[in-house]
Formats: sequence, C-alpha cells, structure tokens
Amino acid sequence: FTQQCKNSRNARNPGVVCVYLVVLSNLLAVQSTNAPEFFQVILETNVDGGRACPLVINVTRWLAPNSTDRFWSMLNEEPSRFRNSAFYNVVQGSYIEFGLSGNPQLNTKIGQNTEQYDIPRVRNTAGAMAFLTLPLRSLSSQMAISLRDNPDFDHAMMAPFAKVVSG
Repeated sequence: FTQQCKNSRNARNPGVVCVYLVVLSNLLAVQSTNAPEFFQVILETNVDGGRACPLVINVTRWLAPNSTDRFWSMLNEEPSRFRNSAFYNVVQGSYIEFGLSGNPQLNTKIGQNTEQYDIPRVRNTAGAMAFLTLPLRSLSSQMAISLRDNPDFDHAMMAPFAKVVSG
C-alpha cells in the first residue's frame, strides 16, 4: 500500500510515508455491538507536502470476530479518535503502527479493554491489518498494517481482521 505514497518523505524521518490520519469516513451508522460481516473503511491520510493518500480497507468479520467488533466499536463509539492521529511507529519495509489518539482520555478509556484476542485464521501478509495483543490475551487499541509478510506477527497471535486494498 506504500506504492502510491512512496515518493513522499518526512523531513525528520525519511522512511515515514502516509504520516497523519486526518479523517475517518465511509462508516455505517448502525447501533450494534457486533460489526457487519463485511464493511469498508476509508482512512484519508495527509502526507508530507499535502498530497492526499486515502487507504481503502476491507474488514471481514469472519477473519477475527473479536478484533472486528473491537474496531467497529472504536469507529462508532469514538469516531474522533483517529482524527489528527499519527502513524507513530513505522518500520520501513515491515509494518506501520497506529491507533493511539491525540486525546489521552480516549487512550485511557480504550486501554481498559478486556476483549479476548482471536486465534488467527489467516497469516499476516502484505496489507493485513491486526490489533497488537496485550498480556492476559486481550486486545489493545493499537493496530499494525503489514507492509510485507510478517511471520513474527503470526507467532505473536496477531489476528488479521482487515486488508488494505488500495492506497
């Protein structure tokens, strides 16, 4: 998914691409704790130089139901959490982490999660999106998007629940 944005660089960290999540859109306003079986999210990002780089993400509940429901609930209960958030950990050629809000109060609330992680049904291949797992087998609010196959994520029981399909 870095192909469209690979020529854009951050002055402080030349390996950073698609740095800031600006707007989260294309959500269905459904009052349910369970996510739909399939939905699509567009993360509109702003890269250095002002060039937009929207990420289109297909989310499939069957892949990891707990993770999908968690993501769905984050989108519906706290939709502003992703506004002006950053990809805060970029490991060039490997993965990008995001999910922490610029608002520390939201991070505290989401950090109290007790939802169990899923047993991975598919591998963490390029474009896969998964929650980072915490001790006691719970999910964090932090997610990673794989830029390549990441078998270490598979061993860490990070269950992909979505795939970046463009951007």
